[in-house]
Amino acid sequence: MRWLSICNIKTTHRISCLDFLPKCAKLAIISYEKDFVMAMFKSNKTLASWLTDYAVSHRNPTNKKIHFVCVPVIFLTIVALFWLINPFLLLAVALGVLWFYARLSWSLFIAMSVFVAICVAIVASIPIHFGGWIAVFVLAWIGQFIGHKIEGAKPSFFEDVQFLLIGPAWVALSLIKKPINK
Repeated sequence: MRWLSICNIKTTHRISCLDFLPKCAKLAIISYEKDFVMAMFKSNKTLASWLTDYAVSHRNPTNKKIHFVCVPVIFLTIVALFWLINPFLLLAVALGVLWFYARLSWSLFIAMSVFVAICVAIVASIPIHFGGWIAVFVLAWIGQFIGHKIEGAKPSFFEDVQFLLIGPAWVALSLIKKPINK
């Protein structure tokens, strides 16, 4: 208790694992977590650059076909899982993801907004439980890895986790055959 009063930590609130750290350490951890989460939704690359880099490991026609099925299914299952956990959590994550797309391209933002809305409508209308969505998620990822085995290239997100957001963009822009613009 004496250490708590020296560090000027109030003991009237619920104690977490951060409560026993000095204030400067707590601020550094909180700042790092916030920066890490926000970094997921920021990009220093252009959409054209992202898509060019993504295309390097997606040249095989069979792998492309697998991705055109599995990427939207994975996106749908993620929407479903967030929806089942808490619709407000889905809203927060969707806003961050759509912000990422808006910063890359207005056309992409519109396309992905429509896709998110379609995913929400599907999830709201199909009574599948959490375990069912997890099973579909796992099967779709198995498909993705089979595609990459056929391709002979590792998935792009092994290099940069933001490629997880580029995969759906690549599929959407391929399907609508929209030219890339800023």
